[in-house]
Amino acid sequence: MADIEKLIKKLKTFDTDLYKGKIGRDYLVLYSIWTLRNNNIEGLFDYIVVVAHMLFPEAGFSLTRFKSYPDARTVRDTIWHLKDEKKRWVEGNTQSGYVITKRGELILNKVMDTLKTGSQISQKKRSYSTDAPSKQSYWINEVVKKSDGFKKFMEDKAGKISSSDIRLSIGATSNVPNYQLKSNLDLLLNYAKDMSDKNVEKYLLFLKEKLED
Repeated sequence: MADIEKLIKKLKTFDTDLYKGKIGRDYLVLYSIWTLRNNNIEGLFDYIVVVAHMLFPEAGFSLTRFKSYPDARTVRDTIWHLKDEKKRWVEGNTQSGYVITKRGELILNKVMDTLKTGSQISQKKRSYSTDAPSKQSYWINEVVKKSDGFKKFMEDKAGKISSSDIRLSIGATSNVPNYQLKSNLDLLLNYAKDMSDKNVEKYLLFLKEKLED
């Protein structure tokens, strides 16, 4: 924790003119992950959220009504784009952190040049193939199913599921309020029902009961 705190103190916000309207959020989050790794700090999700918000405050990484607070959901959705089969710029997950792939490193060089010169990165219209993972599939298979909480539930160890396990299971950081947790749960429950994943549905209903206690 000490290392990330030191990094945050020395981070310098980029001039808005260098990125706004010129570089998409995918590229900026990629750069944020590199910033962490370049300082020998793990690319943990919470760290990426804070760094992206501090480096690029006008890039849409803030809550709509509270501009001084980072929006974790926007960053998470952006990371989902980076992991998509069409890109594969990063790999990893919420628990272990994220690292930049060889393909991502090639893109990163363009981002660095743009942040130095203010030139614009050409962005092709994003089109996903039918076999690329859907948003629902990503949240259920990559977030919920790979969480420690879900694994404990499937091993009949529900009593050992901690509040931290619950948050990680539904893609929420420690600063997300309870009402947002319930909103996340409802969304994921709809995803699980759409995918007919009964195990995930049972697990999420279990979490919902715990949050309502």
